[in-house]
Amino acid sequence: MATKYTNIETALTNPKDRYDGKIRSGKIQMTRATYTADGTEANTDTLQIVTLPVGAAVLPHLSQVFVSGTGITWTGAIGDAGDDNRYMLSTDIKAGGTFGFAQDALSLAASPAGLTPHYLRSGSNVVQMLMSAWSTNTGATSAIFDIAWVHGGTNPTE
Repeated sequence: MATKYTNIETALTNPKDRYDGKIRSGKIQMTRATYTADGTEANTDTLQIVTLPVGAAVLPHLSQVFVSGTGITWTGAIGDAGDDNRYMLSTDIKAGGTFGFAQDALSLAASPAGLTPHYLRSGSNVVQMLMSAWSTNTGATSAIFDIAWVHGGTNPTE
């Protein structure tokens, strides 16, 4: 039986090529943001969820939105100024459900940020939801966004 190695383990065999863990790793942080619908929302509105530090990378496979109550049916994508669906493709978000940003293989394939980190730059470091449809909105219904991210520095390939 052969032993296979990841890119990190391969680099460890040669100290001069040793993988710099600061580039793609770090302490995972979670930011929780809540939005309460007030009934005035309209199609094409942008919901700004959170401003992250420049150099942060969102981890879509660990991020989610939970909707409480019964008054929300939204369709929207989650991204940033550089790509409006970088973290979550346009998805129907309904009350009483939890929706992972990278909830299936299709989401990851269409939005490769789930596989390759994108480090936020100045001017595009606000995680936002671009709405394509708001319906059955009633006040006091909340959406809770859990945004997982790591501050790992800058990606030298970008």
